[in-house]
Amino acid sequence: MHNIHQGGIGSPVPIDEEMRAIAEASARAVDIDYCGVDLLRDKEGYTVLEVNGTPNWHCMAAPIPRLLAAYLIERRRAMRG
Repeated sequence: MHNIHQGGIGSPVPIDEEMRAIAEASARAVDIDYCGVDLLRDKEGYTVLEVNGTPNWHCMAAPIPRLLAAYLIERRRAMRG
């Protein structure tokens, strides 16, 4: 259960380059191809709260399942050479 199921409200957040770099480095650190990375930002920068290999993306505005499927297909093609 996550905050949305507990009555929280989700809203889209633009992903800046620092956020993207931290999320990608977090995924590499745990050797996972795709995941959800929870970040918290304060006046000093971002803190990684969690790297989740089975994130709940159904509450997101972005078409995550379609984007993930396209990513996995492309990875498979790249592995074949």
